[in-house]
Amino acid sequence: MDRSRLVERLDAWLTLQQPVTYWSFWSRLLKVSPIVLLAVLASVAIAGSALTVVPFAPVPYVFVAATLGFAVRRLEGGHALVSVGVAGVYTAMLVSLGTFWRMLASPSPILAAIGILTFVATIAGFASPSLHRGFEQTELAAERRERDDY
Repeated sequence: MDRSRLVERLDAWLTLQQPVTYWSFWSRLLKVSPIVLLAVLASVAIAGSALTVVPFAPVPYVFVAATLGFAVRRLEGGHALVSVGVAGVYTAMLVSLGTFWRMLASPSPILAAIGILTFVATIAGFASPSLHRGFEQTELAAERRERDDY
């Protein structure tokens, strides 16, 4: 397989189909999760689980932050609650395993990078014009016209 064909297949695999919905956005984010899982497994193989599980534990928050930003931008309160609920369940799982407190007690450079990624994911989910193109032209535009007419 030549390089350009591989790049095309990767691009098709990661491209969001229009119109983007909350659930299609989640499905695309979850398609990326095997890549993240491979990176974590490679880190575990190289450095051992004691050094990698705690620093990589907050990675799912990046996905939740992106979907939360998307839901807030689309004014979808129910979907925002789903994202917050997923974060709550994941936090409860980390707390019950004791990972949450170890993660907070020993901050690492990876934790700082994940914090930055979470912030960027929230902004990207909230502000990305490619994700919200259809919404901008329909619902939000109608709301703006209604507000201007008022």
